[in-house]
Amino acid sequence: MKNLLVVLVVFAASSTVMAQSLPKINKADVQSGMEQVSSQAELSDDQIKDALVKDEELQTETINFLKKNPDTKSSMAKLAMKSMGGGSSGLMKSLLGDQNLATAAISFVQSNPAMLTKAMKILGM
Repeated sequence: MKNLLVVLVVFAASSTVMAQSLPKINKADVQSGMEQVSSQAELSDDQIKDALVKDEELQTETINFLKKNPDTKSSMAKLAMKSMGGGSSGLMKSLLGDQNLATAAISFVQSNPAMLTKAMKILGM
């Protein structure tokens, strides 16, 4: 009889625990959280340039954006022709030497929360 009582108590306790619902994650909440992080963390232009020079993934995403952007497409094509064979880090250094392209690259990183978060991680923030 005691065994049956113990089994029933364990069953009731496990049913109660299983009946509790887990919190659900909403995409809008995650996105707003990322936007809050990016708005709170303002990196200087020099810090963003440092992150762009250090990380190949940031370089690739930024270069691809500038290649597709109609405002910077022709400048990027000219720069790519000049720095053939230098790889993405050589292209990035040349890109950051051009005032207009550097401004566009920095604006791209600042306006993109995911990119800004990556830059902060690279800089140890």
